[in-house]
Amino acid sequence: MTDNPMKSLRKRLTSAGIRKVQLDKLVLPDWWDDEIATSQAGFAQCAMIISRHLNLPIALLMNSNADILPSDLGSFKFKTRDNVQEDEIGEARLFISQVARITVKAMQHKPLEISTESPAHIREQILQNGAPWVGLSQLLDYCWQLGIPVLHISAQLNPKKPDGAAVMVDGRPVIVVCRNEKHSAWLLFTLAHELGHILLRHVDGNGMLVDEKVSEEDIDTDEKAANKYAVELLTGRSVCHISTPQLPKAQELAKSAQVYGRNNKIDPGHVVLNIAHTLITKDPNKTFYPLVNAALNIIEPVADAPAMIREKMEQQLPWDEISEESGEFIRRLTGSERCFAAAV
Repeated sequence: MTDNPMKSLRKRLTSAGIRKVQLDKLVLPDWWDDEIATSQAGFAQCAMIISRHLNLPIALLMNSNADILPSDLGSFKFKTRDNVQEDEIGEARLFISQVARITVKAMQHKPLEISTESPAHIREQILQNGAPWVGLSQLLDYCWQLGIPVLHISAQLNPKKPDGAAVMVDGRPVIVVCRNEKHSAWLLFTLAHELGHILLRHVDGNGMLVDEKVSEEDIDTDEKAANKYAVELLTGRSVCHISTPQLPKAQELAKSAQVYGRNNKIDPGHVVLNIAHTLITKDPNKTFYPLVNAALNIIEPVADAPAMIREKMEQQLPWDEISEESGEFIRRLTGSERCFAAAV
């Protein structure tokens, strides 16, 4: 009796850094059973699916004597803090790259309408459409309108994952957010920062810039430029440090941020984060995040920012251009699989 070729393939994929849980929960479709691979046609079908989702040659996958080497993911810039090593983000980088490739292929028939969009121009366009400020929902809509997909990837990834990434596939951009915060203000700045990387041409035609941590304290040239871009887009100023005369309680901070936000057309959640950043700059040894989160809970009591990104993706991505298996792959990575199953 001939051994099932899946046994060898799984072993070789594990040696290449593809964990079993990732292969079963992300790469292979829900209906897959290893027994299917006992036929040549079944094994070829499996190899085709893995090839599509991991960017590996089908012939290599089907050759039981060949070692599987990591995929060529193109040029790569890794912006890190806190001594995190590049190889610790390798798994996230692989799946970010592959979901971006599938997404771009589906978007090919949609025009890409970006040139040198300045933060002031984008802000003006969003506000002219009636928005009270540049918030997460409005900026997501604007990115999709430009032809820039925005995905949230966190499900099933290694705990070591970045805040976000700006990806280019054959000259078409994709933004991937990995930070898993429920309040929209946190993900709003990450999105604006990654959009800055793309529009400032920090990523080439087939490349990726991965931000392990998006921080306004970063001294890297590209990171400082992307931060400046984000701040101007969200506040209308290239430099914006909002302060408070004394340390307020959460209720007072939330109320002040809402008033300031309405008057200055700045998302109130971002106002809270901006104030916190100013306070931390003055007193770096003090922790202000419990106060910040309490104020954000008041401003946005029912918050699920990753779900907002998923919902926009479900509405905007041309699913009829994506195979059933790849659609399942995207939904698993983005965590929208359960939402989709409930809807149908």
